[in-house]
Amino acid sequence: MKRTAFALLGATALTIGLTVGLASPASAASVNAHVAHTEGQPLMVRSGPGTGFGVVGQLGSDDYVDISCQTDGDVVEGNVVWDYLPAFGGYSSDHYLYTPGHNGRHPSLPECTDTPPPSSSLGEEISRIAQGELGNTDGWSYHPGQGDPSDAWCQYFVNWVWRTAGVPDMFGANGFTGDFYWWAVNRGLVRDGYAGISVGDAVLFGTGPSDPSTSLHVGIVVAVHGDGSIETVDGNYADTVAWVGPYFPGSATTHEPGNVYAVVAPE
Repeated sequence: MKRTAFALLGATALTIGLTVGLASPASAASVNAHVAHTEGQPLMVRSGPGTGFGVVGQLGSDDYVDISCQTDGDVVEGNVVWDYLPAFGGYSSDHYLYTPGHNGRHPSLPECTDTPPPSSSLGEEISRIAQGELGNTDGWSYHPGQGDPSDAWCQYFVNWVWRTAGVPDMFGANGFTGDFYWWAVNRGLVRDGYAGISVGDAVLFGTGPSDPSTSLHVGIVVAVHGDGSIETVDGNYADTVAWVGPYFPGSATTHEPGNVYAVVAPE
């Protein structure tokens, strides 16, 4: 359906070079830091120590957060150090985290150890591809060839991202989210409730799949938080690809046209 404008988090927030998401390194030390140098934008938390990793959370521009260890990663404004944030389970660039008297390595913090390599799961690849489309207003670029350029394209966006990530036999018959739901049911990909919702999943908004008045919209999950809230990248959100959230699936009308009625996994 043609989307109308809802409150959304500006895609410019994603330009800040930050990171979060690896398994928690063992460390007894911690230092409290203040988010800084973000020019009022949220600080993204990604799945590894570099700006190319997927976003799994965010901090406000004036928030405080604990750092438990440090490691080297992508260079951001001359700073190669990345800080592990145990509250989020991942890393962010030390350039954006102020600890009084120190820039870069902090003498009270150990090197991060026992951190597994970042996941290259299908979900994270879907998240990476979706984030790469932020700000695109050309919905026709996601259409498989039929239809009209003025058609609603939130479902076409999900189809395109999943297919690009390598999802086999990807649904692409039309742009109706209810038909996508039944495609997923026939393949055993629909999850009951919100337990286990994961990065890369698609969330369907409305009350059910019966027709366009009940199945309203779809987005791709790019962040899942410990309190149960999620963040999504949506196609055709105020006529663009946009970052939306955080919001709770059961009360998604704070950001979306309806609550989540189904979660579809890519595999």
